[in-house]
Amino acid sequence: MNGKSEDIESNRTIIQLLILKDKTLSIKPGKRKKRVEKDLGDRFVAPEGGWGWLVAIASGVNLLVTVAITQQFGLIFRDHMIKLGITSPQLTAIINVQIAASSFSGLLNGPLFRRLTYRQVALIGSFLMFFGLFISAIADSFIFYILSYSCCYGLGRGLVLSASSLAVNTYFKEKRCTATAYQFGVSGIGPICLPYLTTYLLEWYGVQGTVLLFAGFSLNSIACSLIYQPVKWHVKQRFVDIELNEIIERRISVQSRDDRNNFYGSCPSLTLIPFTTDPLNDTEKLEEKKEESEIQTLRNSKSNLKETLTTSSLTHIAGKDKTIVQNFTEFKQKEEKKTSWHYSFIYRKIIAFFDLDLLRDFTYVNLAIGLTLISFVEVNFAVLTPFILSDFGFASSEIAMAMSSLGISDLIIRFLIPLITAKMNYNNKTFVIGGLLGMCLGRIVLSFTSNFYVMLTIFLWFGLNKAFRLVFWCLIIPAHVPLKRLPAASGLQLLMTGLFSLAFGPLIGLMRDNTSYAVTLNCLNALCLLAILLWMLEDVVRRFKLKKKNKLKSVMDTLQ
Repeated sequence: MNGKSEDIESNRTIIQLLILKDKTLSIKPGKRKKRVEKDLGDRFVAPEGGWGWLVAIASGVNLLVTVAITQQFGLIFRDHMIKLGITSPQLTAIINVQIAASSFSGLLNGPLFRRLTYRQVALIGSFLMFFGLFISAIADSFIFYILSYSCCYGLGRGLVLSASSLAVNTYFKEKRCTATAYQFGVSGIGPICLPYLTTYLLEWYGVQGTVLLFAGFSLNSIACSLIYQPVKWHVKQRFVDIELNEIIERRISVQSRDDRNNFYGSCPSLTLIPFTTDPLNDTEKLEEKKEESEIQTLRNSKSNLKETLTTSSLTHIAGKDKTIVQNFTEFKQKEEKKTSWHYSFIYRKIIAFFDLDLLRDFTYVNLAIGLTLISFVEVNFAVLTPFILSDFGFASSEIAMAMSSLGISDLIIRFLIPLITAKMNYNNKTFVIGGLLGMCLGRIVLSFTSNFYVMLTIFLWFGLNKAFRLVFWCLIIPAHVPLKRLPAASGLQLLMTGLFSLAFGPLIGLMRDNTSYAVTLNCLNALCLLAILLWMLEDVVRRFKLKKKNKLKSVMDTLQ
């Protein structure tokens, strides 16, 4: 029996060695640094202030600059495009393609931020925005506007917004709410001041001069993007164990080819950047040398394994027992069939490149769907607001006052949110739901009113709830995904918003034309309530599963 057991154990060892031979890493010296990327890791502690406050303010100015021309598009181009013979459907197409281009840029977030820093991405987007607006000043046809304003400017706008969001979320974690409130507080100045500035510029410089001035205004985005310095330059606590006063050694794990493609991505923006005066320089160099030594050892081991596990050595080891070779052959065929069926090479590459593995996270998908519905509702409500108020019989001056009151209320509350929520221990999703329910209530009351003072009160109420909805809306995804996956996660959510807007945006127009604005408002409310219901259902299911798991665990403990 002992001899037979030893033979079985020997056979197992041989098969394991053969499998190891088949799956051994093939590490190429020239490609290792390109594929394996460094990030701040799980021990990274955000600066939570310092230069980060400048980043938050610069990000707010960037938002103000990037959305300026979008907010004033109708005021600037409406009459000019009518003179050029551009029809209303074409005008709508120009706007929608610009929104789509900004949204589809989110699909590039994962690949871009794995290779470039957030500052580099912001600079690329800034130049694209400027170029698109500059060319738009001389555009004279529908196709020209689609290429210049919709595609070039839209793509640049999306890149700048994504880079700005990542920069703020990198510098802050515990104080993200405060930083985001200041960020959107600065950008909230635009809707209040820009309409008056645009009217003045159009009167004195015409459409082309105004667009050129806005193009020059967009160059401020370059200066703001330069403020997005790598966070390593401002990290106060490095990766040091204070008690032992020694550097925590990074674990270098040698992974398989598929793992080294790094499905979970990594932002070079967060790369540990060496400094000429940094005391950690020597340590990092030693670690790099150690890492190279480990890789070389692995290559040598692989080479020795190949030499050992040849067909002749297999025959020599196996001897007369042909079942070993047969078992291994069958095992290899099953593995190859399974791999080719489930994980084709191209499929894996696409998943890794765009970080689509995030879609396997049900919580993330549920959050993204809810945010998509909310964004769709708020954008359409903002666009329809002047038409709704006009349809309800309010004069242009009354509409302007209502819009101004909403903007002022929104701006004030954005800056006060850190003080208001300082003692409230609720999560971001709860604040968003509160703001959404407040907006829904306001829209219901608005659909039944014709009194100016009631309407003005409603818009002050809108401003308060919009501030809560906007600030905490931007914190939901960063709170769920790790920092290194944030670009791809935000980009995929932005892509969902763009696709949903393209698919269902025309339905809102049809509903508005064939029914009343009151019906349209209530349908928008229904979409908001659907988003809230999806989030609440997930919370209920999760709590039920957790309760069931704890109950089962207690029963097992009792039995033991």
